[in-house]
Amino acid sequence: MVETMTGAAAGPQPQPTPDAGPQPQPTPDAEPQQSVPEAEPQPVPKPQPRPKPATAAEGDARSDDPAASIALADMDPDDVLSRVLPRLMGTSALPGDWRQRFGYGKRLAADLVELLAVDLPEAVTLLTDADVERFGHEALTTAAYDNLRAKPLESHEVIGHGEDGDLHTIEGESHFIASRLLVLEDLLQETVGERIWDFGVVVSMPVPNQLVFHPIQDLGVQEAITAMSTLTAANFDESTGGVSPYVYWWQRGALTQLTELAEDGQPRLIDNAELAATLDELGTLGSD
Repeated sequence: MVETMTGAAAGPQPQPTPDAGPQPQPTPDAEPQQSVPEAEPQPVPKPQPRPKPATAAEGDARSDDPAASIALADMDPDDVLSRVLPRLMGTSALPGDWRQRFGYGKRLAADLVELLAVDLPEAVTLLTDADVERFGHEALTTAAYDNLRAKPLESHEVIGHGEDGDLHTIEGESHFIASRLLVLEDLLQETVGERIWDFGVVVSMPVPNQLVFHPIQDLGVQEAITAMSTLTAANFDESTGGVSPYVYWWQRGALTQLTELAEDGQPRLIDNAELAATLDELGTLGSD
């Protein structure tokens, strides 16, 4: 299974404009032209959203590349261990028989699976059960997590959404940014400082190269969930090979799905008694 990195095809090139013909000359003693009323000012077009880095997860689920398989088979085990990484995948991007091909995969949520992949120069190759048996599951997993923690962050931005409702976004070209969910405690320490988040973190991974999170500390989490659910569903819908359109509640490694898509495709909050109790507690703390 392979995910090849290919550039976007070039669009049609602009055609040269034909040379204009001779322009009419003014007629002598012509009557003065009447003034034309000044046109009403047109509204300035709104700027378009900046393009997100292309995602290539689509290739993971659709084809086996014989060249990549041969390359992996010929690789030295130490080279494999130096390139292996955990890969967070959405089940919608996997083939229907993925359980037969990736039986070692760990189910994290209804639509999320943790797999292993080797990051080759020209491709990202998901490891099959046979690959994992050959190189050893424990050795691969240990190396994968070490390699992920060692990767530098490409971009960390904070998007404001009202008082204390800020969203942290991690983006870049790497197809393993969503996988940082698996080492979220390390990510939190690197981005917002060392601290124990008693109420957890709301998080989403719409595409492989984006992770969005908000540490819960007050009632601003309600605004954060609303903004995050809209952003996540839109980015997932616009991508190929997306990870998940949902917002999750991360609590010391465990995930609880907080949103779902309505029949019209819009995100909505799932009733959750534990979240409601947490909001009540946060409200009480805020009033002290």
